[in-house]
Parts: sequence; C-alpha cells; structure tokens
Amino acid sequence: MEGECPVPRIIVTTDPPDPDGPVTLDEQVDTVHVDSDHASRQLLDRVVWAIHDAERVEQGTRLTRR
Repeated sequence: MEGECPVPRIIVTTDPPDPDGPVTLDEQVDTVHVDSDHASRQLLDRVVWAIHDAERVEQGTRLTRR
C-alpha cells in the first residue's frame, strides 16, 4: 500500500470478525455518496442489505455450532 492515499471505506462483516469469513460490504465512499437524497438512500440501502446478509451468516454459524 505504499504510495496509496488513504480513502474512507464502509466495511460490514460478521461479529466477531473472521479473517476467512465473509465481508458483506467493502465500499470506498466519498462525499458524492451523501451529496443528494437519492445517492444517500442508495448508500444506506447497500449498508442495510449488507447488515442483513451478515446477520444471516451469523445466525447460520450459531445454528451449526450447537
């Protein structure tokens, strides 16, 4: 990563984070993602979907570990 400029990101994964587990969202974000109501809603939709996906993975993991 030498020479790369850090950028803001949104990352959604399972809890506790598993290095081999799924990342349901890993997205670079910028002010363009929140400059309008439409873009903000789209970003929020993607975050909500990723949270639901991560919860499904967590629930499946809990069920199989019993």
